[in-house]
Amino acid sequence: PVFDALRTDSYYRDLERKKYQSERVLSNLMLTGRGSFDWLFPHAMVAMDIRNRLTREQILAMALSPEVEDSRERMLLAAAKVRSIRAGYIADQGGSDSFRSARSTLDAARDRVRSAISDYNAALAAEADYEQLRADYIAQLKRGGRPVRAE
Repeated sequence: PVFDALRTDSYYRDLERKKYQSERVLSNLMLTGRGSFDWLFPHAMVAMDIRNRLTREQILAMALSPEVEDSRERMLLAAAKVRSIRAGYIADQGGSDSFRSARSTLDAARDRVRSAISDYNAALAAEADYEQLRADYIAQLKRGGRPVRAE
């Protein structure tokens, strides 16, 4: 209903007509081979400006619609209610011993995971070093020389 009412507005209809004309000009320029930047850019800027004005008119029409304003008000009230419920829940849970205990258990588990990841990365680095030594040893054997042991 909002857009139907908007389409009866003469300013909006003029903008739609100008948008259609500017898009036709752009497509004609491309079809005739004048699709270079110098020819298209001014017309593309005009078309973009017209589309921006159309969008602005649509936004204003929606903002002034009583249905949208009512929905917006109900949404803001619901968001405020959710925030108050969440704040109350956090206040209730934040001070309890079970919440603190669960938080400390979670933090300890996260520390163990970080330590395991660090150990895993160190093991991968050591394996890569060993593999490099082995590759060097094999390469020395293939060259026919006696490999020198690294100490």
